[in-house]
Amino acid sequence: MVTIGVLALQGAFAEHQAALQRCQGVIVQQIRLPQQLKLIDGLIIPGGESPVIAKLLQDMKLLSALRYSVAQNMPIWGTCAGAILLAKMIDGLDNPILPCIDMAIQRNAFGRQASSFIASIQLNTALFESNPLIQDATKPQIMGHIARNTPKPPCNSTSQISSNTDYIPSSSTERTSWEMRIQGAKRASSGIYTQVTEPRSEICNTEVAPPKTFEGVFIRAPHILANNPNVVVALQQNNYIATTFHPELTEDLLFHNYFVQLVRHHKEHSQ
Repeated sequence: MVTIGVLALQGAFAEHQAALQRCQGVIVQQIRLPQQLKLIDGLIIPGGESPVIAKLLQDMKLLSALRYSVAQNMPIWGTCAGAILLAKMIDGLDNPILPCIDMAIQRNAFGRQASSFIASIQLNTALFESNPLIQDATKPQIMGHIARNTPKPPCNSTSQISSNTDYIPSSSTERTSWEMRIQGAKRASSGIYTQVTEPRSEICNTEVAPPKTFEGVFIRAPHILANNPNVVVALQQNNYIATTFHPELTEDLLFHNYFVQLVRHHKEHSQ
C-alpha cells in the first residue's frame, strides 16, 4: 500500500483524487499543509494557474517543505501547471519553482481557452512496459509526443469553460460530467499546432516499440521546448514526471497506474 498526496490548493485536485481512488493499493491524501508531506510516498501537482499555485505554495509555507521532499527524491508528477512548476527553465521567469526536470517550458503555448483540444498521444510503449526506474537518468525520457501537424478534432460541445483559468474549477458542485468537460476542451475546429519558441531542452530520444496512443486533453497547455521533430507532451526524469495534458479528465488510468508503480518502486527500494 502506498499513500499518494494531491496538492489541493487550486486546480484539478478532485479529478486526480478520483482517478487515484480507482487504482489498486493506493491511499489518497489531499495536501494543504507542510506537515502533511511527511504522510505521503508521492505527490501529484495538478493543473490550474501556475502563478497562483506558486504563490499559494509560498503563502502556505509549503514551498520549502516541497523542496526538501525533492531533495529526498520523493516521486512527483506535475500535470499542465504542475509540469510548469517542475521545469528547470520557465520561459518568461528568472527563477524556477521546483526545478526537478531538465527541461524548458513555455506557458499557454497553444493559445487561450478557446484553442483547447484533444489529440492522440504517441506513447513510448517500451517505457510503460518496463520497470519505472529509468536507467539513464542524466536526461529526461520522452513518455509521449504528438506530431506538429496533427489536426485538431472538431468541437461538438456547447459546454462552457471559464476563460480566465488554466483549468475547469474543481470545487463547484455544478461541474458537469467528465465527458462534457472533455468535449468542452474541443474548441478549435481544425488546423495545426502553433509553432513556438526554438527548442532548448536536451532530451534522451530512445528507441521505442510500436506506439500505443492515449487521448490527451490539452487546456491552455504549456509547451516543452524540446529539440525534437514532434511536440513532446510527457517526460520522466528519475522520480519526476511532467505531462502538459490532463490524464485525469479521461477514464484511462494508464498514467495514474504508472505513477503508482513508480511510487511503489521508490518506497520498496528506499526502505
